[in-house]
Amino acid sequence: MVFPARKAGSADRPAWLRETVDYPELGIQVAGLLTSSMPNITTPKARVGLEFDDEFATLDKIRWNDRRVRVLLTHIGIETERKIAATGKIHALLGGH
Repeated sequence: MVFPARKAGSADRPAWLRETVDYPELGIQVAGLLTSSMPNITTPKARVGLEFDDEFATLDKIRWNDRRVRVLLTHIGIETERKIAATGKIHALLGGH
């Protein structure tokens, strides 16, 4: 899943972090997005080696398959989720909390 996370000091995603999960048999592509506020709400140990980018910048970088329904799993807060929904780039948005 994609999160606004990258290796500290790098533009690269950690190898264990996939951009999306594609389910061609179901016709959907799923991405995950968490808040860029992670440094403010987690312990330093929980984010060792990671830096977090803006949710919208991260969303713009996702390589979506135009032949799939786009599903976004989020944990970013209702206000940001509403703004993302208003862009029309996502078919289904499932937010945490």
